[in-house]
Amino acid sequence: MRVVICEDEILIAEHLKVIVKSFGYEVVGIAHNKKEMLALIDRVNPQIALVDIRMEGHYDGIEIGDEIL
Repeated sequence: MRVVICEDEILIAEHLKVIVKSFGYEVVGIAHNKKEMLALIDRVNPQIALVDIRMEGHYDGIEIGDEIL
């Protein structure tokens, strides 16, 4: 399974990457905001997206999830 992570805090994103990989999934990218996430999804076509609900800035994770759907 190809997984992308959207997390605005770099250390948390890297920790999530380690956890996801420990379950045997492939992390194909990490984004830190909505713009990066949407570009990443178009580029790598993941099967799973992990999105932070409480993100800094204009958009929260729920809005990003709605945009992805």
